[in-house]
Amino acid sequence: NANEHFGHMIQIGSGAEYDKRAYKPKMKETLFKNSIPIDTYGIGKFCIANILEDSKNKKITNFRLFGIFGNYEDYSRRFISNNICNSLVGLPVSLNRNMLFDFIWVDDFCKFLDSIFDKIPLSSISYNFCSGNPVSLLELAQIINKLMKNSDEIVIKNPGMNPEYSGDPSMLFNEIGKFSFTPFESSISKLIEFYKKTMTSEDLEIFKGKAIG
Repeated sequence: NANEHFGHMIQIGSGAEYDKRAYKPKMKETLFKNSIPIDTYGIGKFCIANILEDSKNKKITNFRLFGIFGNYEDYSRRFISNNICNSLVGLPVSLNRNMLFDFIWVDDFCKFLDSIFDKIPLSSISYNFCSGNPVSLLELAQIINKLMKNSDEIVIKNPGMNPEYSGDPSMLFNEIGKFSFTPFESSISKLIEFYKKTMTSEDLEIFKGKAIG
């Protein structure tokens, strides 16, 4: 039993705990266990959350994130970083299919964690941490195009909309107070500068080769 060896544990959970087959707009915490995920990532996160919520140890908080972006993510596959890198190598910004997504910037999440330490333990184990204001992938693509001064049109590979992936953060914010999220134009602008400073010409050539190959 490791309880005595830590003061309070914070688990970074996921909206995938609600099961991607059963997503609804702005999902509430009460939906947990209504549908059990069958995909590897979802069932993994579900099992962790289930163990934590059933535990007698209340020195635990599980924050469910729905989408997060920022420095050091996998730019070969993460939507915002991938499209910034597309722009840097002269490829068009693209998306497979549009959808509404509740993205947060990793720097905002770090600020939130720093602010929460003097407020824990909270009254529940699991909370959604998200903006509650989902944004479309197309809108994010347009922001990237604008900031990168791209003349190419955005490529949308498939028509229609995928199911919305968003949460309702009201249970958390009603307990601890509101949190101010950074506007996307500001956070994406900072991420663009990060890649301009850190991506070498070799990195960009490798990225372009994989992207078009």
